[in-house]
Amino acid sequence: MHNIFKGGKDHASARYVYICLSPITRFLFPKGDDCLLDYLNEDRQSIELTWYMPTIPMVLVNSSEEASERGIDPKETIARNVCDVRILLFAVAAAFIYIQIRLFGTQFGYANRLAAAVESKCHCTSEIRLLIDQISTQQKRIVSLEEKKKNQDQEYGQFRALVHDLERKGAQNMIDKLQVPVAAVVVMACNRPNYHERTIESILKYQCSVASKFPLFISQEGPNENVKHKALTYNQVTYMQHLDFETVPTERPRELIVYYKITSHCKWALDRLFYKHNFTRAIILEDDMEISPDFFDYFEAAATPMDKDRTIMAVSSWNDNGQKQFVHDLKGLYRSDLFPGLGWMLTKVTWDELSLK
Repeated sequence: MHNIFKGGKDHASARYVYICLSPITRFLFPKGDDCLLDYLNEDRQSIELTWYMPTIPMVLVNSSEEASERGIDPKETIARNVCDVRILLFAVAAAFIYIQIRLFGTQFGYANRLAAAVESKCHCTSEIRLLIDQISTQQKRIVSLEEKKKNQDQEYGQFRALVHDLERKGAQNMIDKLQVPVAAVVVMACNRPNYHERTIESILKYQCSVASKFPLFISQEGPNENVKHKALTYNQVTYMQHLDFETVPTERPRELIVYYKITSHCKWALDRLFYKHNFTRAIILEDDMEISPDFFDYFEAAATPMDKDRTIMAVSSWNDNGQKQFVHDLKGLYRSDLFPGLGWMLTKVTWDELSLK
């Protein structure tokens, strides 16, 4: 063995380098391996195995020894083994690369599918939101249409009720125009607003259903404002006022002037009803009376015998002896030569005779 400091060969180092080279390094640099083998074989140095030598170099060394024993060139044997290893490594590398390519392709495909799924999900979400917006808009429109229909139904109902009311009123007006009133009802008032109000309320309670047959009038004597104000509050009543400030002459001394005032007022009211308003009959009521439920039926029924019998001057609804305990026949109608001064009906024909006296 030559000393390395004298320029000789260092077989131990060369052997170590050759053994430590990995199969992949020798695969990548095959010429380097041949140089090391030539370097070691020049002095017939053997490649001894150590504990740290990998499996493939051990195979190479054993193969070289066996080849030497058989008379085969160790260099060719090692080169052949290295070539086999290279082919094996190339196959492994090719399989690894193929597997990596397949894995990459699979991952890329899954990535594309995932991206497509995400995109499809986003598109579906967008479509769902669009559908929700459309449904919400349609629901609002439906609610608006339902509200509009409800309002139209209400308006139609009101319009129908109005038309029905107008038709009824029109028909009633035609009936009223064609229907001749039975008699005008006049309340003779003066200066008692409280009594006057009770009388009017009593009359209106039963007169509303027969107002066209029995028109209601209020005739006031004098300027009492309370009576006038109370009378003007009723829309169903025609108001008349008699003002007479002249001195009333009496036939006898110390006679009460009030009776002359009442007579003058009564004549004035009947003249207005018969000659201005052209009624054929008139019912005179005092301002302190309350009528019964059959008041208007009674006078309507009594109008016929008055027209037929000219000897009947007036029909009265008042009888001082008409209480239930004194009446034998509740439906009986009696003639009397005593004129009752409360609640009586007079015809225009009779008034034509009396008004001149």
